Amino acid sequence: MVPATEGSLPVPGAALYHRQAGAGPAVIGIHGGPGLSHEPLQALEVLARPRGRTVVNYDQRGFGRSSGMVDEVAPFAQAVADLDGVRAAVAGRNEAIHLVGHGRGGLLAALYAGIHPDRVASLALIDSFPPTSGQLGEACDRMETRVRELQRRALIPAELPSFEDDGPGRLLAVLPALFVDPSHPAARSLGGARFSLAAYRAVRSALRAYDVRLDVARVRAPSLHFIAAVPFGSGMASSMAAAVGGATRRLLLRDAGHLAWLERPAAVLGALEAFWDEVERNQSSKGERS
Repeated sequence: MVPATEGSLPVPGAALYHRQAGAGPAVIGIHGGPGLSHEPLQALEVLARPRGRTVVNYDQRGFGRSSGMVDEVAPFAQAVADLDGVRAAVAGRNEAIHLVGHGRGGLLAALYAGIHPDRVASLALIDSFPPTSGQLGEACDRMETRVRELQRRALIPAELPSFEDDGPGRLLAVLPALFVDPSHPAARSLGGARFSLAAYRAVRSALRAYDVRLDVARVRAPSLHFIAAVPFGSGMASSMAAAVGGATRRLLLRDAGHLAWLERPAAVLGALEAFWDEVERNQSSKGERS
């Protein structure tokens, strides 16, 4: 595994913690949450190459080891601007990047690719949040049903702490609901991720009313969509796959849930690597013809 280096990237009003491994075309991971930092996505770093691929992870503003506050008036515009700051720091001036977004990070990745289509080589979304808040509400209802089911089976505690009293404890308690197999070892740990109550509150507020369908329809990069039925229902990620522009490919996950790369790492990471290799071959062929 290629060792990673760490740093702090200044952006307007904040400093973003980031780490990167490898050298070559950049892959930037965009974490989900609610309120959690990037650490689970460090698993992507096994795909870094000494010559051929850079894998970058960062904590979004207000999350983990990044400073700053989430702008509750224009949170999406702020997140897109921060991501562009990361891109500018780790990629060449004219280099298009690969984006990998998980959950809410998938929503941000698609939004960025629609706003800056010339800066994105490919888009990989792992059980992405949908393009509208109404669709997200339906998905969250399915998550609540899944939690109640596992509470009845005594796989999740009957009494859950609140996010305000114990955010990490709440997330850890419901974590088994995100897995097809609630007893999977990865369902017992947050993987070193840090919880920020302020970021959690700001993100929840932003997600109450949004609609980015017009923006994501402008995506031109090829996209790969990992779609899980557990716990949010396959309609959540499928709705984003249907909304984005460009050539799309869907991979339905029958034996993995929302944290698919932790539950079935070989299948998910292998599909990502094959996708990036194919995109880069196609781009190289186009360059030779032109």
